[in-house]
Amino acid sequence: MKPVQEQVDAYNARDLERFLACYATDVVIENAAGDRLVAGEAAMREMYGALFANSPSLSAEVRSQFTTGEFTVLEEYCSGMNLPGYPTELHIGVVYRVRAGKIDHVRFLM
Repeated sequence: MKPVQEQVDAYNARDLERFLACYATDVVIENAAGDRLVAGEAAMREMYGALFANSPSLSAEVRSQFTTGEFTVLEEYCSGMNLPGYPTELHIGVVYRVRAGKIDHVRFLM
């Protein structure tokens, strides 16, 4: 759970280096259907770097959460997003898999 909470805190601070430090270098992020949205640290840096730079009021509020084994599931409400192709607000479920102390797989349920 620790890297999951740390990345939420870094996201809210728009601290890219702290955020990326929570993820494995070969992280994969998928949508609910299993389609790849992002793969690897370079793609994460590009996407989240733009998001953090262009979203001064960015915020993620964790409304509920639970952990089972290597998975942590968060219900999040995100607002203040300014990223082409994405809405400014999202109510989303996110499944994080943590292995060896890093998030290595994420699935967005939206």
